[in-house]
Amino acid sequence: MGRPPKRLAHSIERRWSTEPEATERVASVQDFLLAMATYQAACRRWPDDRIILRRGGRVLEDSLKAKRTEDDLP
Repeated sequence: MGRPPKRLAHSIERRWSTEPEATERVASVQDFLLAMATYQAACRRWPDDRIILRRGGRVLEDSLKAKRTEDDLP
C-alpha cells in the first residue's frame, strides 16, 4: 500500500450564509465517484444550505445553481 496523497483531489463544502465564516468542509475525497456520492448525500442532508463540490479551485457542482435550474423548469 502506498502513501496517502498530501492533498485529496475533491472537497465538498457546506455554506449556510454569505458570511465567509459560515463555511464548513464536509469531506475531502480522492475518488471522483465517491466525491459525487458524498456531494449528493450532503445535498439531501442539508437541503436549505449551499453545497459545493470542488476539484482544487474548480467548482464541479453547486447546489445553488442546481436549485435555480429546478426553479426555472415549467
